[in-house]
Amino acid sequence: MKKIILIRLLLITLSLSALSCQEYLEEKPAKYLTIPNSLEDLQALMNFRNLYLQNSSMPEVLADNYYVEESVWFGITEADGKLFYHWDSKVQSNRTWNGLYNSMVYYPNVVLDQLQNFKETAENQSQYNRIRGQALFYRAFAFYQLAQLYCKPYAESAKTDIGIPLRTTASVETPSVRSSVQETYDRIIADLLAALDLLPQQSDFPTQPSKVAVYGLLSRCYLSMRDYAQAGKYADLCLKQQSELIDYNTIKMDSAPFKRFNKETIYYSYCSNTLTVLHSPRARIDTLLYQSYSDKDLRKKLFFKAMTGANVGNFEFSGCYDSEKFLNGIFNGITTGEMYLNRAECYARDGKTDLALADLNILLKARWDNTEAYPIITTVSADEALEKILMERRKELVYRGLRWSDLRRFNLEGRNINLERNVNGQKYILPPNDPRWVLQIPDDVINRSGMPQNPRDN
Repeated sequence: MKKIILIRLLLITLSLSALSCQEYLEEKPAKYLTIPNSLEDLQALMNFRNLYLQNSSMPEVLADNYYVEESVWFGITEADGKLFYHWDSKVQSNRTWNGLYNSMVYYPNVVLDQLQNFKETAENQSQYNRIRGQALFYRAFAFYQLAQLYCKPYAESAKTDIGIPLRTTASVETPSVRSSVQETYDRIIADLLAALDLLPQQSDFPTQPSKVAVYGLLSRCYLSMRDYAQAGKYADLCLKQQSELIDYNTIKMDSAPFKRFNKETIYYSYCSNTLTVLHSPRARIDTLLYQSYSDKDLRKKLFFKAMTGANVGNFEFSGCYDSEKFLNGIFNGITTGEMYLNRAECYARDGKTDLALADLNILLKARWDNTEAYPIITTVSADEALEKILMERRKELVYRGLRWSDLRRFNLEGRNINLERNVNGQKYILPPNDPRWVLQIPDDVINRSGMPQNPRDN
């Protein structure tokens, strides 16, 4: 109880500091800031799970896994994500920016700053390293999410494209300056590689990062960079440590099929900062996406739920990997299923067709209704294998916050994917590589910091 009270007091004073400086850019924090006086205090702050669930659902809001009826759209407020739904060129989200910077970047930086006040000894080295590794992982995860929203996708122009502000200290005296996209990804990878040397192979709880979780996040990060050799390498390292899949035949077809911390979960992360345009009964699953699942594919029954009443004939998402608490929420953690798809894609791109299809078949067999023999996928070319893998990637990772990043990299490869919304009798189109694939930074942050804003055509 004493520990809980101490951490709550620490969080209150740190929160007041974070709010007063408004993303580090205004007044200095109060001088009476509570300072942790032991490594146990810092570990308790790292264990305060709610701080590291301020992940944003924005990548899912912007993507094409769902739609809302026009009649429903009129009842949605701007705070619910109404204008983001059709990629309004001027819309901004303080909620997304602040949620990631003021929690998932700020608090790890507090811990990293305070660690410098403690001497590392032979007796405390394991604890010291674990705390530092956790803070670096959380910060890298936040920077990765920010990069998917607020800077261009990683391309040949990464050294000159504008990236995100890389806050690496909690000090408010340090000004916020935008890095390049190259520097952004270099920082993410450097933090993760440093964490890799500090964290244990497995964590006590899936909410805590481990070496295996670092492998998974490195694979995800390199995939978004289209560095498929490195993405495949780290997916492989991840699966060599944790590779179990859930046989979906063992899951009851009830209203909450997926339990928290199931055996596929390598790292548990949930978007508590979810815009309600995605909530039931507003959001309906894209019709073509739903129809792409075979009737013998158990994901069709476990991921989606038939809507009723005026919505009959449509389907809503109900397959969150913590559906016992968040039925149609956004789980954006790392799973073995994602890693099988990452490795399979990288194998296919490297021309290793047999290995690619072996991974894909392992995954899909665990998803297939065993009342009928699983139809093993075979193909004659790596290109055909890649197309099958990418289709299954979308079907497996629906509502995981990953589709937006995938679309951005696919369009850099010339796939020319247009997104469309129909609102109030008007068709809105987001063409490939349009400036709206990058969000606007909130104006108040731009005005205080003097940082350049992301451009718009109009």
